[in-house]
Amino acid sequence: MTRSFLFLVLVSIMMLYTSCISNQKSQAGQSDTISIVQTNLLSEEEAIVQMLREFYTEYITACYHLADDTNIKNKYCTSGLISNFQNGGKYSMLDADPFLNAQDCDLKTIKTLQINKDTRMNVYNVTYWWWDNVSTTIHLLVAKTEDGYKIDAILSPLPPSAGADL
Repeated sequence: MTRSFLFLVLVSIMMLYTSCISNQKSQAGQSDTISIVQTNLLSEEEAIVQMLREFYTEYITACYHLADDTNIKNKYCTSGLISNFQNGGKYSMLDADPFLNAQDCDLKTIKTLQINKDTRMNVYNVTYWWWDNVSTTIHLLVAKTEDGYKIDAILSPLPPSAGADL
């Protein structure tokens, strides 16, 4: 993933340099600039999807083995979101796990993970299947931090008493 990201950045820089050298303001030159921006956006989106896939793989594995998930949350979540899981936080008294919208977890769900960018800015939808036709979708807000991309909020589904962040 890192090599392909670096390759895309290098190609983008080379394309930008080439377009800056030619002083033409033709339609073709504008088209090249647009494709550079789209390439960068795709790379960012791919990085976020990869981060979410890694989070859910580690999180579901820890849940299945009844392991402590504190380090996983610290690695993949912002401090603001983590505080909601501590005593008195809005997720501290829920019966269901808000990342899974379930009380239980199963390693088989990791293979069914589908992660897509939502139409809302910085929102990603994580869907997994328990059985062949029963799916669950969680909507997550992702933020760019000094440490990379992190989950900043769980937007849904939440019980009415917990309330959504947005």
